[in-house]
Amino acid sequence: MYTTLSTLSLEQYLEQEERALIKHEYVDGQLYAIAGATETHNLIVGNIVFELTLVARAKKTKHCRIMQSDMKMMIVEPPKVSYYPDVIVICDETDDEALFKTKPCFVVEVLSESTKRRRVPSGFRYTRISSLAGQAKAPK
Repeated sequence: MYTTLSTLSLEQYLEQEERALIKHEYVDGQLYAIAGATETHNLIVGNIVFELTLVARAKKTKHCRIMQSDMKMMIVEPPKVSYYPDVIVICDETDDEALFKTKPCFVVEVLSESTKRRRVPSGFRYTRISSLAGQAKAPK
């Protein structure tokens, strides 16, 4: 469950998140604490990362990096948003910020019944990312 903590600028959020003991997502000034994941969730994410790694190696994609849930993904156009997607694939060499990514070519969110309601809006926000434009599918 998410708990609203405070209102911060994006810069304040990034500074705080670097020192935080728990992860928070940022949605237009509001922080939301992120709860831990279940074993099933972690197994699904691990399998996705494994398969994507195999594909990247087979295609010899030198610049693609596959990251899982500890990497922030930022949407900097208003409203400013920062999520921790379950899996992000970055193939743009210019997306080189160490603490967050802004140009993913692929994003995975593993949803449970308890997280589906709060995460569906993030999928629609992802469509604002130019590197994903036209690729995102609305959840059914």
